[in-house]
Amino acid sequence: MLDYAAFPQQRQALICQILQENGRVVCAELAARLQVSEHTIRRDLHELSREGFCKKDRATVCQAGEARRHDFR
Repeated sequence: MLDYAAFPQQRQALICQILQENGRVVCAELAARLQVSEHTIRRDLHELSREGFCKKDRATVCQAGEARRHDFR
């Protein structure tokens, strides 16, 4: 298994894949699944959000397209 803590690009790619599969996830669940801190996940989500891959709220994140369907603000 890849050490996602050491490889942010691979971790962010996996986060995007998880979002595509599930549409919406909770930050704590991502942290547990990838075995990294919630702070690390929030940092990744900030970067992905800035690049337009996702939209984030306090504890959840969804794909950019899902945001419109759920009125996610």
